[in-house]
Amino acid sequence: METVVWGDSVRFTAFWSTDSGEGIGYVPSLLQKKTDDNKANDSSLSPVIGTQVHIPAKRGLELTLNPLKRQKCGFAVDSISDFKDLKLRGLFYADKTIYIKHIETHSRLVLMFLRPNRFGKSLLLSTLKYFYDINEAQYFRLLFESLAIYQFASELKHNKYLILEWDFSRIPSSSDFKEMNKRLENHINTSIIDFCHKYAYILKKNFEDLKQSVVCWDDCITSFENLLRIFRECEYKIYVLIDNYDAITNEDFVPDGKGWHGQLLDKLSLYKAIFATLKAHRGKEVERVFIIGVSPLLINNISSSFGISYDITLEQDFKFMCGLEEKDIKEALISIFTEKEHCIDEKKHNFVKFHLDQIHIIYNEYKYQHTQESGIYCTNICLNYLQQVLDGKPVGANNELNDSIVKFVGKYPYSRSLLAKLLGNQQTSFTAIQQQFRLTDLDDVEQQNTEFLESFLIYFGWLTFADEPHYLRLPNDVVMKTIIHRIINLCSIDTNSQEFKRAVGNLIHHHDISTLCLYLQSKLKEWIKRGNLYDDRELVTKVMFHVSLSMIPNYLNETEVPINIYSDRVLIKTCYADLLVAETRPASDGVKQNRFIFEFKCKGINFLDLQISGYNRNWEVMENKANKVESMSERDVRQLKCGSGEQFDKGKTMEQILNDGREQLLVYVHNLNEQDSEYVTSAFVVLTVGSRKLLWNKVYPS
Repeated sequence: METVVWGDSVRFTAFWSTDSGEGIGYVPSLLQKKTDDNKANDSSLSPVIGTQVHIPAKRGLELTLNPLKRQKCGFAVDSISDFKDLKLRGLFYADKTIYIKHIETHSRLVLMFLRPNRFGKSLLLSTLKYFYDINEAQYFRLLFESLAIYQFASELKHNKYLILEWDFSRIPSSSDFKEMNKRLENHINTSIIDFCHKYAYILKKNFEDLKQSVVCWDDCITSFENLLRIFRECEYKIYVLIDNYDAITNEDFVPDGKGWHGQLLDKLSLYKAIFATLKAHRGKEVERVFIIGVSPLLINNISSSFGISYDITLEQDFKFMCGLEEKDIKEALISIFTEKEHCIDEKKHNFVKFHLDQIHIIYNEYKYQHTQESGIYCTNICLNYLQQVLDGKPVGANNELNDSIVKFVGKYPYSRSLLAKLLGNQQTSFTAIQQQFRLTDLDDVEQQNTEFLESFLIYFGWLTFADEPHYLRLPNDVVMKTIIHRIINLCSIDTNSQEFKRAVGNLIHHHDISTLCLYLQSKLKEWIKRGNLYDDRELVTKVMFHVSLSMIPNYLNETEVPINIYSDRVLIKTCYADLLVAETRPASDGVKQNRFIFEFKCKGINFLDLQISGYNRNWEVMENKANKVESMSERDVRQLKCGSGEQFDKGKTMEQILNDGREQLLVYVHNLNEQDSEYVTSAFVVLTVGSRKLLWNKVYPS
C-alpha cells in the first residue's frame, strides 16, 4: 500500500500487485482537477474523484495537495456540515476536536449524544469520520494540525477504521408506512454500496463484483449481513456513524389518536431489525458506534432490539461538545472586525461587546448542567447572525424550533398551565429529568406527571437548566416569542382583526383598556377550557395581556418588574409589578412616551360563593359554576363574594378586591413617576372572575 499523487493536485492510496506491478487506487479527494500532462508519466490516466482508478505501473511521484485558496472570513450558513469541505473553504470552525479524545477513551463503545436541531451535531459526526477513516489518512495533517486534538493523535486510533454512515434525515416521515420503510431500505442499501465503493480495494476486489455479492435490493438486512460477513476477515474494524437516528419520528409525533404511536412502532419493524443486526455484530466486525439525535424517545422504544447504547448527553465531559461557546463567538466577532475595520483596540472592544450582548439577549445560553458557569448557543442561528454582521445586513432572529413541538405544546391541559408559568416567570421547578420516556407515553400524556413535559422540552430546546438548582428556564427570546405565538393561537386571538386593532388602538391612543378587556374576555373560554378550569390562576390573565400587547410595534413588555418603594427618600422594600408595557420610541419635541402598568387579580370558580354544591374537582360541578358566572351581569359579578374556600379574602366582594389592587398600584405609580418622569403613565387593575369574566378599573390617572 502506498500513497501517491496524480499530477500536482490529486492524491490517492494505491494497492500494488506483486505479480504484475499493476494496482488499484482510490481517489477520495473533494478537489477534482485535470491531470497535469507535464508531470504525469501517463496522460491517458485521468482519476475520477470518489472512484477507483487502474494504475498500469508503480511510479514514484511527489506527494502534494493544493487545497482551495482560503476565502475571506465567512460562516457555514448554507448547512455545510462536511468537515473537510468547511476546512478547505476556510470557513469559521469552532474547534471541538478535543472531545474526540473523550469519546475514544470513554469506557463505552456505543455512545449516543442528543442536542436540539441546528447545534452542529452533523458537523461533529463528519469530524469523527475524517479523523477515523483510513481513506482520509493522507489528509490528516492538513485537516487536523491546527486543531486541539492533533497533539493527542499518536495516542488515538486516527484513520484506523472503515466508516459506515447512516443519515435517517434522508427518510422523510410519512403516514404511508410502506413507502417510509421502502425509503429506509433504499437508504441502508445505498450506504452499503458507498461502503463497498470506498473499501473494495482493501479486499483487492473489483467494486462491481463486490456490489453484486453484497447487495440485495429487496432485503437490506441481508445486504447488511452480507457486508459484515465479507469484511469479517479484514484487518480493519468498522466504525458506524448514525446521523439523525430519530428523524423518522421527530418530523411529526403529534398523535392522530389513541394508540397511534404503538401503530408507528409496529410499522418500524424494519428500523428495529436494522439496529438488532447492528447489536449482533458489535464487538465483532463493528467495533464502535456513535449515534446523534434530538431525544431519547425512539431509542427507548427499540431498547429490546438495541439496548447497548450509552447516553452521554448530560455528562460533564461533553457539555460543550456541540454548540458555540462565548469564546467562539468572540473569536468570530474579532475576525469580522479585522475583516471590516483596521482601527484601534477600543473600537474593536466596543464592536465585540455590542454584538455579544445582542446575541446573548436574542439567543441566550443553553445549559445541560446546573454547575455550568456559562452555557452554549445554538450554532446555526448564531452563524447566521454573524454572517449578517459580516455582510452588513440587518440582523434578525431565526426560529429553529421543531414545528411538531409547536403543535404538541398546548395540546394537553398541563401544557397550557406550563406555558402560562413559563411566560409569566420564565422558569419552572422540577425534581428530576426523565430520560426513559417513550413514544407510547405521548398517547397518554394526560396521565403523565408534570415533569414528563418539562423533560421532553429540554431535549427539543424549549427549556434549559437555570442557575438555581431544581429549576428550568426559557433559554432565549426566540423560544419566548414562539410560546407567545402559540398562546395567541390557542386563545384564538386574531391580531389582524379590526376588533383587536381597535382594542389596542384605544389603549395606545386614549389610554382606555375597556375594549381590550371585552375582547380578551370573549377569549377566556378558548384558553380556560373545561379540562383545565381548576388551573385558572392570576397568571392566566397576565399571559393573555402579555401575548396580546407583545404584538404592538415599538413597545416593550416586561413581567415581574422590580419597583423600589421609598419613604422619605429611604428605600424600604422592592415590589414587583405584574406587567409593564413601555413605548420604546425616543421622546421628541416635548412629547412623552407612553407607559402602562397592570396589576392582575384572579378568583377561580372554586373560591366564589356561587351556591352550587359538589366536589370542587368534579368537572361537571366546575363547569356549572363557570356557566353561572358567565351568565351574570357585571354589576352582580362585582358584588359576588369570596366563599369559604378562600383563605385570605373570605367574605370580600370582587369590588373590594379591585380596590385592594388600586391601592397597591397607586404606590407603584407614585414611585415610578418619582424615578422617571419621561413617561405618560396609566395604571389598570384587572380581575378574572370564575374563568369567564373580566373586571377592570383605571387606577391612574383617575
